[in-house]
Amino acid sequence: MIGGMFGAIQPILLRFPLDRGIFLREYATSTYGALPYFLSKTVIELPQMFLNALITWVCFYFIVGLQGSFIIHVLIFWIAGLSAASTALVIGCLASNAEAAQQLAPPVFVLQLLFAGVFLPTEQIPCGLRWLQYLSSLKYGINLIVINEFGNATQTAKDWPYEARMQADQLMDYNDIDPALWPMYTGIIIGLFFAFRTLGVLALMYKARSFF
Repeated sequence: MIGGMFGAIQPILLRFPLDRGIFLREYATSTYGALPYFLSKTVIELPQMFLNALITWVCFYFIVGLQGSFIIHVLIFWIAGLSAASTALVIGCLASNAEAAQQLAPPVFVLQLLFAGVFLPTEQIPCGLRWLQYLSSLKYGINLIVINEFGNATQTAKDWPYEARMQADQLMDYNDIDPALWPMYTGIIIGLFFAFRTLGVLALMYKARSFF
């Protein structure tokens, strides 16, 4: 999931600041607006990133011997990547050039790693900072992946022994993952996707107006 996040954001951070000059020129001549531009980019990104997710999991799922639902793993990877790419898109809209976008990216995505719940349990994060976890698509993507791989549905379908079930439950408890909250985790990822896309539209419109 971490590799998928960086794989989703790098092309946006590198390419979008370079393409923005084309947008600004055509926006100034009223060829199209910011919203149609973003909609067209999103329509292209959706199948591209789904194909990337599918290829990634075809290579990874069977070699590792995972037991969760293959298509659910692919869908989670897909929507989490789209949400991470939307975050990168906002950075690309605000940055003046590709170099500035690269410099702005590490603080944002290192925070995603810190709040993912893998390297540092959420309960060890100061209470005043825990609200930042709701901006981390990586955290909720990992939560959903863990539920799909170690949840009751997989345990029952694969007839796991008692010891394996206990270890899986301990893993979810350690990472503060509640399988019953999977709809909320999914909703947060989708909400972040739309929220950051909207911020990107507004940022690009502001940049275009201030530029001209």
